[in-house]
Amino acid sequence: MADRAQHRELNAWLIALGGLGLLSGVGVSWVASRAVVHPSKIPSLPVILLVGWSFIGSGLLSWRARPDNRLGPVMVLTGFTWFASVLEEGNNSVVATIGAEHCPRADTETALLLFEPRDAVNTGDVSGELTAEVETLA
Repeated sequence: MADRAQHRELNAWLIALGGLGLLSGVGVSWVASRAVVHPSKIPSLPVILLVGWSFIGSGLLSWRARPDNRLGPVMVLTGFTWFASVLEEGNNSVVATIGAEHCPRADTETALLLFEPRDAVNTGDVSGELTAEVETLA
């Protein structure tokens, strides 16, 4: 019974985050449409919304499917960070400051290091005790 209550609570949080993501996209599109400082730095409005909402939506679905996996929350955070990067180009000093502080760009070369558990099952070309058997449909 407690598991069911936790599932409902998680769903409520995910729905709230989804609504916040929709509102963020609308707010950012408003800021982007009124930016006059550097409008050439801002991608087109459909691209802004597509990228941000894709990350947020995919992250929410991943989070719901596997609540114990960190990929979902990271994808949601990436979507919100994408929206925040557009705020830097806004005309309002408070909004631009928020965008500058949360901008996902790096001035220098950036490296990404990925880790997975030692007992992660793989489906690659190498056979071993951690290789998953892939069933083929006949």
